[in-house]
Amino acid sequence: MEKNQTMTNIRLKDPKLASPFELYEMGLAYYVGLSVKKDTKKAFEFLLLSAEKGFPLSQLNVSMAYRDGEGVKVNLEESLKWLIKAAKSGLPMAQYLLGEAYIDGEPYGKRDLVKAIGWLTKAADQGFLDAQGRLAFMYDTGTVVKKDPAKALSYWRQSADQGFDQAQFRLGNAYYEGQVVEKDLLQAAKYWRLAAEQGHAGAQVLLGQAYDQGQGLEKDPVQAFKYYKMAADQGFDEAQAQLFYSYFHGYGVEKDLAQANKYLRLAADQGLARAQAI
Repeated sequence: MEKNQTMTNIRLKDPKLASPFELYEMGLAYYVGLSVKKDTKKAFEFLLLSAEKGFPLSQLNVSMAYRDGEGVKVNLEESLKWLIKAAKSGLPMAQYLLGEAYIDGEPYGKRDLVKAIGWLTKAADQGFLDAQGRLAFMYDTGTVVKKDPAKALSYWRQSADQGFDQAQFRLGNAYYEGQVVEKDLLQAAKYWRLAAEQGHAGAQVLLGQAYDQGQGLEKDPVQAFKYYKMAADQGFDEAQAQLFYSYFHGYGVEKDLAQANKYLRLAADQGLARAQAI
């Protein structure tokens, strides 16, 4: 223990003796004030030494420091240089951020859609969830890139398998509508359920409808009510309207006209035409 402490002290006095990872840890310690007094300038110095030795996480942190002016003056040219180094080192977060920067042209003032897609794809292929979701949305809507439903579905599936609720919702819709994949109501309900259990209101409504109408699932008014209520409690007007009918007719829940009127008013107050017309 004493030997390790001595080695740490030597490295603090002469950081050149430290490994890239040790320098990274020292930088973080100074950045957050862990066992040392917080000092963003010293944090940057350690991170820069680590970055110069090729440590990708340090390269990313140096880029962000130059971008935000933490421990060093803002220098966007240096920030971009280090972000590119981190991306080329294979760090998916850096690849994603670089791709986003090339799409928006911010904060570096350089737009390059070809490079943007290239870097986002590299990050997505490493399983980086944000990159998968971004590419899925882009190919789904034709934003920035040519619309490609097959590619969109591929990325939705990758991110759905990592638990991204929006991707699970979109994948459920694809199976329901038979987009790219063969129509499969059971698979649609499966992915809606995964999203619904994470609180996705749209998926909760569609799963409620699946139970309500027996689409891919056995009709179950109680389960339909359960998922409608989940969405209604999040302020989803269509679900609130459905609860009006459930309470009014006693479908899946005990009949309760007071509750029925409550949810009808909530939906109407949000501007839902069919609720206002009742």
